Amino acid sequence: MREATVAFNKALELDPDSLDALSGMARLKLQAKDYVAATEYLDRALALSGTRLSLVSLKSYVALAMKDYQTARATAERVLAYDSRDLTARYVAGVSAFALDSMEQAGSRLREYLSDVPDDVHAQAILDQTLVIIGSKNQPQGAEPAEQAGTVGRLLLDVVSVEALSAGALQVSSRSLEARVERLPNHAGLRAELSMAKTRTGQLKRAEAELGQAIKLDKDQRYAGIIDQAESALIHSYARRFDYKTATELALAFRNRRPDQSAPYTILATVYADQGEAEKAQEAVRNALAIDPDSAELAVNLATIQAKVGDLEGALSTLKTTIAKHEGHYRTLAQLAAMSLSAGDPAEAIHWAERAIAVNRDAIAPRVSLARSYNAAGEFQLGLDTAKSLLDVNPNNAEILLAMGHAQSSLGLTEDAVRTYETLLEIAPFSTTAHFLLARSYLENRQFSRALPTFQRALAIDPDHYPTRLAYARFTLAGGEIGLAAPVIESLASQFNDNPEVLELEGTLAIAQGDPAGAVASLQESQRLFAEANVSRPCVRLNP
Repeated sequence: MREATVAFNKALELDPDSLDALSGMARLKLQAKDYVAATEYLDRALALSGTRLSLVSLKSYVALAMKDYQTARATAERVLAYDSRDLTARYVAGVSAFALDSMEQAGSRLREYLSDVPDDVHAQAILDQTLVIIGSKNQPQGAEPAEQAGTVGRLLLDVVSVEALSAGALQVSSRSLEARVERLPNHAGLRAELSMAKTRTGQLKRAEAELGQAIKLDKDQRYAGIIDQAESALIHSYARRFDYKTATELALAFRNRRPDQSAPYTILATVYADQGEAEKAQEAVRNALAIDPDSAELAVNLATIQAKVGDLEGALSTLKTTIAKHEGHYRTLAQLAAMSLSAGDPAEAIHWAERAIAVNRDAIAPRVSLARSYNAAGEFQLGLDTAKSLLDVNPNNAEILLAMGHAQSSLGLTEDAVRTYETLLEIAPFSTTAHFLLARSYLENRQFSRALPTFQRALAIDPDHYPTRLAYARFTLAGGEIGLAAPVIESLASQFNDNPEVLELEGTLAIAQGDPAGAVASLQESQRLFAEANVSRPCVRLNP
């Protein structure tokens, strides 16, 4: 993005009235979520061009991003009146109609959009929820009200629609690249850029096809760098979708095409590691190191893969050997801090984090590791002070908020912890962990009425989240809500029948249900398993 910004700024210096540069800058500002700047560039372009539809369409998208749904829908519909096939306008019209509760119009526009962009999973999710809400509204009188039927879906959709805004911006960028490729079909660099755009929007087969064309066209390897980036992005995207067969095939092809480069071996190693192929993963990294034996970066990659396949001790050994050769190598120090903490050695983690900070004082990762390490060492005030100093310049960093909330909760600052986790939930609204931590902090602050719906929202997002299920069952059971607690406890017991925490819950439920024999059996087994694990738990006394 930085290179594109420099290029567009240079173009505007040469020609302040360049429509391509103005619209390009508007798109970049939109992707960066700087909507005010995006609007300024668009207004300048529109003042010069009159009513060029592509700019009006983009203007509708900016309005959608700013949550001005009335303007977004009106502008998009104006575009569609002239060009019914404009994809951006279809998308904006559909999403803004949904936000304005015009479900029939939302369904119509989103179907039109998805007929041409079938891989946009976020738009599909909005359409799916639109149909659910339409269906619930059409139920006969006396059925579950539409607003109740859509409660969970609305919660999920609020998050999906935020992600869809980002996806839509990528669609706009992708379509712009497609137009340029149509004008210059033999430009290997543009083909590679389009491949990356298609990868980002989830159209992996199209991305693969564009990448193949780019490789064929780039006979003099003029665009080798961007082609390698596109290939790497595509491989990682397949791996993230758990399509390891395709990811491995593409990674092997990349290695065979660039056998003298270390990067393809590293990517291949990552794909193998994701599949749990430890030996193949480490062999691939060693092949990369054979090509570039003095590379500290490759050694860090090897350590990362060792940790991923469960060899944390080997990973730490690799990193310590590397830092002995490359004293002051920031990435090695940062990884040593993070992995030492994962290994349960906060003192060592603090040592490496402080060294990493000395090398790069502006870096966030080692300072987050430092805050977390102080917490792990029981130095909660230091953890809180470190997190607070970070939050001043990084107010929307989830890891910082997690460290700060942990310290506040541990120091008994329950009201502060609630505010911290509420902020965390604002920036990570689809996070089960954020909901769970907020619900738990509500309990610590005795805000019981707010804890219950927060637990329930967490379970709506991820019904299998073990800590939430356990905490929710304990809370509802303690409050006498046996009807809410019982199905969760029964579900836990069916999955974790030898877990002492679950057995303890099962025994407590049996007490509440008037089954002393069942309670005794479950609680005694729970105590036995806790004793085996050398964990002390209070004995639950049964009423005679």
